[in-house]
Amino acid sequence: MAAHEDCDGRSSVLQCNHNEKSDYTFPEGADMLRTQIQLREDQSRKLKEMAAEYDVSVAELIRQGIDLLIQSSPEATLEEKRLRATAVIGIADSGITDLATNHDHYLDEAYGDFGA
Repeated sequence: MAAHEDCDGRSSVLQCNHNEKSDYTFPEGADMLRTQIQLREDQSRKLKEMAAEYDVSVAELIRQGIDLLIQSSPEATLEEKRLRATAVIGIADSGITDLATNHDHYLDEAYGDFGA
């Protein structure tokens, strides 16, 4: 959908409070998969009202809602994952100064023939 002049660049009827008709089009080559969902009565009623108000299908409103959810939940970048992983280094202190070097010895001492 083309952004309305005063909607700050929002790109879907769900992001804009105007009662104008939607001119949203699917990305070129977008394949549609049929799916089935269950809604509460109040959800279904409100979606139908909104679809009529914006002159779009209920399915279109649901697709736009899913797009908004996906856009608001970004995947962590590799660097963010690396930072999270390294943030836990050193948060616990065993008091054993050679644990990294002799971890096999300490595991054997603690568990012996565990699992053998």
